[in-house]
Amino acid sequence: MNDLQVIVATDCGSTTTKAILIERKEGMYRQTFRGEAPTTVEAPFEDVTRGVLNAIQEVEELSGRQILDGERIITPAQGQQGVDIYISTSSAGGGLQMMVGGVVQSMTAESAQRCALGAGAIVMDVLAANDGRLPHQKIERIRQLRPDMVLLSGGTDGGTVSHVVELAEFIAAADPRPRFGVGFKLPVIYAGNRDAQKAVQQILGEKTALTLSENIRPVLERENLGPARQAIHDLFLEHVMAQAPGYRKLMGWTGAPVMPTPAAVGQIIQTIARQQGINVVGVDIGGATTDVFSVFGEVFNRTVSANLGMSYSIGNVLASAGLEAGGGAEGGAGRAHPVGRILAECRRRKPGRADAPGPAGGQRRGALPRPAPRPDRLHAHRRLPARGGDPAGGGQHLHDAPPGGAQHGLGAGGHRGL
Repeated sequence: MNDLQVIVATDCGSTTTKAILIERKEGMYRQTFRGEAPTTVEAPFEDVTRGVLNAIQEVEELSGRQILDGERIITPAQGQQGVDIYISTSSAGGGLQMMVGGVVQSMTAESAQRCALGAGAIVMDVLAANDGRLPHQKIERIRQLRPDMVLLSGGTDGGTVSHVVELAEFIAAADPRPRFGVGFKLPVIYAGNRDAQKAVQQILGEKTALTLSENIRPVLERENLGPARQAIHDLFLEHVMAQAPGYRKLMGWTGAPVMPTPAAVGQIIQTIARQQGINVVGVDIGGATTDVFSVFGEVFNRTVSANLGMSYSIGNVLASAGLEAGGGAEGGAGRAHPVGRILAECRRRKPGRADAPGPAGGQRRGALPRPAPRPDRLHAHRRLPARGGDPAGGGQHLHDAPPGGAQHGLGAGGHRGL
């Protein structure tokens, strides 16, 4: 690591691709410049590397350092040319979307959900033998969602195998197809009762790209999430990223595996907690989703609001606030950013204005929504109690927060951090 003096890193988000330049100065790594460009994973471009190149070009212009030679990243660094390594994370195209299953909803299914969330996935649905749905409803749900990957768990080692085998039969009957890569088999990870591995392999081995992993709940009292999470990361690169538009080319450029953005942020949060011996809460506000990470007593957790974000999912945010999204308010790559329209609508609705709807205009009292927070206030503005540790923040809107707004701005200029 000490040999790396100049690093360029990108994050391919659902709406924006960000690039940062990190340089070693006075024995410490510092973020020195930052650029961004619209993400280009969708039509008409359908090549994520277009947005990456545009964002890096902005860093070149700001820093005066030549990083690109055409479409090639110059390595290693020599003087004002090149970088020592290029790394990237990605949540573009919806990120990693998974379905998980377990025998008991409040036990193995919950463990499978924690495992997938910790690996950086959006959990689309949780199947369980006792979730109340009829067999045909489960089969139709699997077929309808088209996840990138399925994590199947259930049963402690040495326990009954019939219920988890039944879940495997539902997956086989659905014969689901992955979101990317027409003609490819859906990646399925089995991380349940080891006594059921042979039966699961017979059922799913031909129809899916099956991977066997250690049981995530070998005994009732203990979870073993690490091996299955690693399997998710490996399959994410091998199956999902390799089929997404432009990602095979991107993976040829990077000096380390491309990680799902939530998994990378989770590692940063855990590193802060471990190195400083504190509890940490982190928030990553993205265009499509909002993630909350925490480390308390060395235990890491992640939760995700898959339908709340600041561009693609802005309509859901407005609906939650009692505002109408209006035409084109959902944002996204190639669309006008909706924040200006939201603020204009909020100002129009401000009580006391002549054109504001209110009781005099026939609207019942109390029907006005509370004013939306200003974009420049969307950041962690209070320290947690001393016992709680530090808040940490990431995402476009926390990056743009005023200096000192967050104790650790993940990738934000002027904040200490990683």
